[in-house]
Amino acid sequence: MATTIAGFVLRATNRQETARFYAELGLHTREHKHGGPAHHEVMPMADTCVMEIYAASPDFPKDALMLIVDSIETALQVASEFGIQATTDVSVLEDTKFVYITDPDGRPVLLIENK
Repeated sequence: MATTIAGFVLRATNRQETARFYAELGLHTREHKHGGPAHHEVMPMADTCVMEIYAASPDFPKDALMLIVDSIETALQVASEFGIQATTDVSVLEDTKFVYITDPDGRPVLLIENK
């Protein structure tokens, strides 16, 4: 059997707030429990999901999530409602815009908008 990535676990200091943040960005969250503590499932999983490994640097010392969003501007408005601002400038590379923000736990999140 080939090894595959089964998913990601986010450890949050305030699980409800972090789930609400991702829900406001357009993902569906559902609280549930199976054999352990209650937690939130975040959906949908992308048909094409990647995991990339980069060397840590002073500018990017932590793991990051990558989210494809319909609109960087809308996502930045949602983030601002949580007191979160972009940590980089919005960049454009060919037909893709991207910017880093953080989630409520300080976890870097790369927002990607495909034109």
